[in-house]
Amino acid sequence: MITDFDRHASSRPWMWAAQQAKKRIVTAVHGSPARATYLPVLADEVLAWGSSQELWFNRHAPDKRIHVVGRWDIQERRPINPDIDRIVICHSREQLHDYERQALHTLVQMARDAKIEVVIRAHPSVQHDLGPSWSACASLCTVVQSRGVPLALFLQKNDLVVGVTSTALVEAVLAGHAVAVFSDESRPLPADLEDIEVMTRRNPVDVRAGRISEEHARELGQLSEQMVRHTGPTALNRTRAAIGPASDV
Repeated sequence: MITDFDRHASSRPWMWAAQQAKKRIVTAVHGSPARATYLPVLADEVLAWGSSQELWFNRHAPDKRIHVVGRWDIQERRPINPDIDRIVICHSREQLHDYERQALHTLVQMARDAKIEVVIRAHPSVQHDLGPSWSACASLCTVVQSRGVPLALFLQKNDLVVGVTSTALVEAVLAGHAVAVFSDESRPLPADLEDIEVMTRRNPVDVRAGRISEEHARELGQLSEQMVRHTGPTALNRTRAAIGPASDV
């Protein structure tokens, strides 16, 4: 049995039936895994995107077998573009902690001083109010609705994409955009965002020059490989091999 989210209520009856029949159960990760969404892992095996997820699952579910298959829906991994013409803050309905409010406010102020446009891309489920913790930052930015517009079509060539808990940053870095995570150290993060957050603290983002540092761009390129090891046909073949000869993926 193959499921994309083994803990979802709609999957539970099928999981139970497969377990009773002693069938092999595999979960294919469909988003950046977090404690609240993927733990505890109910399936026997996990199809992960890259080493970031592999290490995360090994840490939190050491009794499960992990296959690193990548993402067959990503056909091309683009090199990181260090130039910045616009900053896109990805809102994800989180209530910001004090550090996060301050960090985003500082980033916006630096961008305004450098004449760099800043937009907040609202979560698709939000039409108007971003939440009280976002009000100060939103008052300094242009808030745009994202409903019905995929991230890939919304982003422009020289965008810096930032967020707190939004897994849209994974898509952005694979598409060649500079990314940064501004989250409080106490906040639990999805697997891939943990790595971006650590790198952001190690290489603070200074947008006043209109570009990120070469070191930052180089590390983002390496991080892209960690988060998604294989793409396109290679990832599809690895998925077929992991699932078994009877698969028709």
